[in-house]
Amino acid sequence: MRKSRKLMFQILKTTGAHRILWGFLITFFASAFLIWKTEPTITTLGDSIWYCFTAVTTIGFGDQCATLWIPRIITIILSIYSLIVFAILTAMITDLFMEYMRQKSGEDTREILKELENVAEMSQEERAALQAKARDMLQRAREMEK
Repeated sequence: MRKSRKLMFQILKTTGAHRILWGFLITFFASAFLIWKTEPTITTLGDSIWYCFTAVTTIGFGDQCATLWIPRIITIILSIYSLIVFAILTAMITDLFMEYMRQKSGEDTREILKELENVAEMSQEERAALQAKARDMLQRAREMEK
């Protein structure tokens, strides 16, 4: 768990997504504060945060509802902004993962090519192991194409 958390923070830092995430969190809490101050049916900051959470996640339980036009506009802007942010973050993480897989595949290919240079000096067992490694790499490539 700790290793995956560290990897996630590294991905966020490498892609610059941490700036997007911080900007979103600031916008989220600023929206919650503004809605709390302008919407008479939402009486606590906690309720306003809950309302914004349900709007952002598109859950929309309906236990909180904005009745005035200013909080409604804030909710619309926050919802659209959250869709954009989550789409960008998902795309960045996916792209980084795919780049990692391409590099890993390239390393495997270079390793096999390096071993092929000495195929004449290999024993039958070494050739069979190399053939199995190449077969596995080809199978992974086919699975990734699907």
